[in-house]
Amino acid sequence: MSVNLTRREFSMLGAAGLLSLAGGSLVTRTARGAMRRSLAAPYFKWQPIGTSAAAAFGEGGNTLVVWSKNEALLVDTKNAPFGGPLRREALAGGAEAAGGGAPAGAALTLVVNTHHHADHTGGNLAFTKDLRVLAHEKAKARVLTQVDRYTGAIKGAVSQLGRSDNPAAKDLMQEFGELADKVGELKAEQFAPTESMGSEKELKIGDVKVVMRHVGAGHTDNDIFLHFPDLNLIQTGDLLFHKNHPFMDRPAGANTDGWINSVRRIIDLCNDKTVVLPGHGELTDVSGLRAQIHYFEVVRSAVAKAVKDGKTLQEIKQLDLTEFRDYGLTQIKPLLLGAMYEEQTEKK
Repeated sequence: MSVNLTRREFSMLGAAGLLSLAGGSLVTRTARGAMRRSLAAPYFKWQPIGTSAAAAFGEGGNTLVVWSKNEALLVDTKNAPFGGPLRREALAGGAEAAGGGAPAGAALTLVVNTHHHADHTGGNLAFTKDLRVLAHEKAKARVLTQVDRYTGAIKGAVSQLGRSDNPAAKDLMQEFGELADKVGELKAEQFAPTESMGSEKELKIGDVKVVMRHVGAGHTDNDIFLHFPDLNLIQTGDLLFHKNHPFMDRPAGANTDGWINSVRRIIDLCNDKTVVLPGHGELTDVSGLRAQIHYFEVVRSAVAKAVKDGKTLQEIKQLDLTEFRDYGLTQIKPLLLGAMYEEQTEKK
């Protein structure tokens, strides 16, 4: 059995995302003007991580940018129309947040997707034309099936910005409107990663070592987490929903045993000073990873008891989860409980 999400549920989770064509051939003179203006008023909230990395929050999964010498790496590209603004702000916004540490000549040389979900890959369109975009070998096929979600979201981008209280939103409205006019020209391949990896890949960005690992299915069957040992920094992707209810994508291979194992493998790389950037939620440390395991243990136990007590699926979706009442992404909770119910009943 699997949790079959409706289009409404995917939209509710942000999986439909929004889309950006910036950086590609469809960028017009008006759009380029919006790019220049957005640098003066960054759209994203940038938070420094030391002096050579920064995180961008909002409009999908958390994004990380790391730079050294004249090279920079960007991890996850957010919901689709925001790939363009993200690319324009990545070094300028990140460097400003981190005290201006990015060299003047630094340029993005690699983009990594931690997994295929649209709130982490929708912005790929702003990068794939001229940059390497790396993901796990199972991610590309899943990305290629999501083009309707990417393109469908473009049509709502301008109205979303119109409702936004972000002061920089107005600078993007004309750009996004022009993108919407050209939605029929998009191809699935424009969103797809251009390179793939298996269980592990190691490389350097300038002088900074990067180790990327996939240790089995957890949140999906194509999760990657990135370890920067020189910076004592880890980007988990959606293997960590910090103080948020996690989305469990069973049709894409998610399972709690594998998820817990993946988090334990990340914990093995940490000390008490390791900075951990989750896929969703604020910056944390190893305690956030331990809390993710605790969450699964508690909720699995609650679901198992409910199943034993003969509760229906709909009743289980409404379980209170008192300990986690303050967690965000409450709209995901019934989906997560339903997925755990299916996992437990399938095992039986």
